[in-house]
Amino acid sequence: MTGLTKGRSYFVRVLATNDAGLNNVSDAVNKPALDTPNAPTIASAVADSLFTINLAWALSLDTGLGPAIRPQWPMRQQCIQLATDAAFTNNVYSIMMTPNATTQANTGLNKGWHYYIRIFSSNMLGESVAFNSKTEHAIDSPSLPLNLQVVVSTTSTRELLLSWDYRRHGAWWCSMPRRVPTRTHSSPNTAGGHQHSH
Repeated sequence: MTGLTKGRSYFVRVLATNDAGLNNVSDAVNKPALDTPNAPTIASAVADSLFTINLAWALSLDTGLGPAIRPQWPMRQQCIQLATDAAFTNNVYSIMMTPNATTQANTGLNKGWHYYIRIFSSNMLGESVAFNSKTEHAIDSPSLPLNLQVVVSTTSTRELLLSWDYRRHGAWWCSMPRRVPTRTHSSPNTAGGHQHSH
C-alpha cells in the first residue's frame, strides 16, 4: 500500500473470497504511515580544547510521523559526519551516536584543518537528509612568545613599551611595540595617601 498520508494511522484487515463466497475476515491491524526522520539541528561547533571540536545539537522533532504526532516513532541512531570540504568528499569520517545524544567531543583532529560537520538521524526506514552544517578549525595551544623587550617610554610619563617575537604561519614575527601605562602605589605606612617611590 503506497501513497499513504505521513503520520496517519491505518487499520488493515484481510478478506478471503472465492466462487463459493466470502470467508471470515481477519483481525484488524493498526499501523501508522512512516517516513524517514528529519535531521537534528546543530546549535554550535566550538574549538575550545586541543585538537577537539565540541558539537551540540537539538534532537529532531519529526522522527518519521510528522512534528505534531505524539509519541514520536523510535529513532535507531544518529550519525555525525566530519569532512574537510563542504561537499563532504575529502577526509570524511563518521561517528555513530545513540538516539538521545545531544553533545559530542570530536577529538584527535588535525591541527589547523578546517572541518565541516553535519549530523543525520535514522529510523527503521533509513537516514534523514542533513538539515544544516557547521565549520570550525582544530586548534593547538599557541607557541611561547620569545625575546620580550621592555623599554621605558621617552615620550609619555609612567609608560612602558613592550615588544616580543611570536610564531605565525611557521615563521617568527616581531610584534609592534605595545604601550602599557604604569601605576604609582601609595605606601600603606604613609598617612594621607602620599606617593611612595621605589
